[in-house]
Formats: sequence, C-alpha cells, structure tokens
Amino acid sequence: MKTPETSRNFTRRRDPASGAESLILTGRVAACQQSFYFVNDGFSADGRYLWFYCANPPSKAYCLGLLDFESDRMHFFPETQFLDASPAVKPETGEVWFFSRTELWKLAPHPEARPEYVNRLPDEIVRGRNPVRVATHITFSPRGDAICIDAGFGRECFLGEMPLDGGPCNIWERIPFYANHAQFSPVDPDVILFCQDGCSDIVTGESIPYTQRIWTIRRNGKAAAFFPGEETPMHGHEWWSADGRYIWFVHYGHGTFKADLNTHELIRVRPTSLPVSHSHADRTDTLLATDICCEEWDHMSVLFTDLTNGKEVFLVNAMPKIPYIKRNYHCHPHPHFSVSDRYITYTTTLNEQVNVAVAPVAPLLDRTRG
Repeated sequence: MKTPETSRNFTRRRDPASGAESLILTGRVAACQQSFYFVNDGFSADGRYLWFYCANPPSKAYCLGLLDFESDRMHFFPETQFLDASPAVKPETGEVWFFSRTELWKLAPHPEARPEYVNRLPDEIVRGRNPVRVATHITFSPRGDAICIDAGFGRECFLGEMPLDGGPCNIWERIPFYANHAQFSPVDPDVILFCQDGCSDIVTGESIPYTQRIWTIRRNGKAAAFFPGEETPMHGHEWWSADGRYIWFVHYGHGTFKADLNTHELIRVRPTSLPVSHSHADRTDTLLATDICCEEWDHMSVLFTDLTNGKEVFLVNAMPKIPYIKRNYHCHPHPHFSVSDRYITYTTTLNEQVNVAVAPVAPLLDRTRG
C-alpha cells in the first residue's frame, strides 16, 4: 500500500523559512480540495483511505473526494453534497457519513459505491423548514450506535442523538439559543460538549454575539455553561482530549487552553499573543498543531509545538488568503493529527490553489527532540 510519502498523487514541499516538509495532494478531482474540519479526521484508522472536501467555484456546494492508497487512485463523488461540515469517517471501515439536508447517509470507500440512507430528522422537528445544520460535524457515540446532532433552525437548536439503526431520534434538550459544534465524549456516551455561537438573525440580519461559549449536557440532565461565573466571548473552537478528561479550546488572543471536565480547572497549555484560530492535540496531549490567522492578516501559518519541551516548528509560513476563496469558502488550515498521530493533515493555499496537505510528524520530533 502506498503512503503520502510514496503516492504519485502527492508532491513534496519544503517550507523555505523553517525547512519543514509537507506533502501536497497535487492529484486533482476538483478545483478546491480541503482537509476535513479540524474536529474530524479524513483518514481511516489504517491510513488506507483519505476523504476530503471538494468544491468547484463558483458553485458553493461541497462534495466529497477520496484517495485510496491501495490503488493510489482518486475519485470524486458528486452525489455527496453535504450540509455544513458534517462529514465524518468511520475509522474502522473507512466509510464516510454525511448529512444531505435532514437525512443521514453513508458511503463505502470504493469508486463503485453508492450512498446508503441511514436516518433523518423527524417531521415534527423539521416542519417544512431548511436546517442550518443537523450535525455541525458528525461524532459517533463511544458505543458506536448513534451520532450526536445539534439541529439548528434559526436561533434554536435540537440537541441529542440520532441512532444508526434508523430508530427515532432522542432529543436531550431543545436549546433556546444558537448552538453548534456538538460532540459526543469519546469515552462516555452520556455526555455531549456543545457551544453557544454568534449568528445573524435570519429575518433582520441582526448580529447576535455569544457570551457563554462552552456548554455540556448529560443524558437526562440539563445543559449547563462550563464557566458559569464569567462571560467567555473570546473562547472558541473546542474539542475533546482523546481520553475524555479534558475540553480543549482556543482563547483568542491568548493561546490554547484546556479544562478538566469534572473539576473545571483551567490549564493554560500554550499561552501566546499570536492570533491562533484552531488547534488540535495528539492522543497523548503532548503535541499541538495550530493554525494562525486573523481577518486583518493576508496570510495564514501552521505551527507544530512539542509540549514536552516548548520547542516549535512552522510547518508552513505565510500561506496567502485567496480573495475569492476567502469570501466564499471556509478555507482555514484546520490542522488535525491523523493515522495514530503519524501525520498532521491541513488545508493549504500555496500556489493560489486550495489543497490538502499532510505533514509527517516523525521528522518534526527529530527536530524538537533530536
């Protein structure tokens, strides 16, 4: 089986400032090819399959593409137009799951495969409306029998789970504000992390900011703000630690933090004044990948940090923001540790092209620990 290092579809690229090497997916099935949103991994667990977002401007629709490293061939699936950032890969099988409007579908990782219907939101929730999302980004219950949903209609959200056997949805709570980014705990099927987010009123266009960003809910319980004693309008882009003990998040303008799920103790993991937008940690919480970008800058960077010693390496410096792409597509780098932390997957805009990049982790550790 090929790997990103040996596949004909990848081209090696060394950052001129740091010398760090990334592998760019220069094989193409679409004009824009992006890595998954940072919460979810586009790779299967064994590294054979890599799924990625596809777009062909000026169409704003996103579909899915696939690279099978066994055959070293790429495929485009136009029938997979999906809602929000919903796609998720089942690590064991390489199947991809996604929402098309109110329906959940799955697709096997083969060029001849066709989408299979799984489940949908009930009519009594939908009531003829178009959802903003059904799952911001799909996460599976640790039991593997359901996915987390945060179905949004206007300013309200139906938070809960959708069974994978076609059974009725279980709504844990109807949230009376604009909520999204819901994620099952990776170890406890009775806990969901979700967030309050800013939005624009669908009728008036009024901008509505958020004040309490991070929330959790337990099955048969009530949603609760994670930091109830303070407003947290500068917290964002959360994810679970692999062991489910911590909630990681970015504190805009201050760096990457995490908090203990049970005690709520706050740990300032990597303070920095750089404009960090998204971060992701490896399974041991000792390595960090961060994208650095803000509206005022005309470029983006991706930074690797070894938390055992504080040493850092830029994977890529000063990627350009392509004006049309910036206005119409969500093309932040969104770094994510993949394939048992062998790689960092991210989106690149080098050479005025939106594409998937994969950075091997071992050479980075040689530089920080060698």
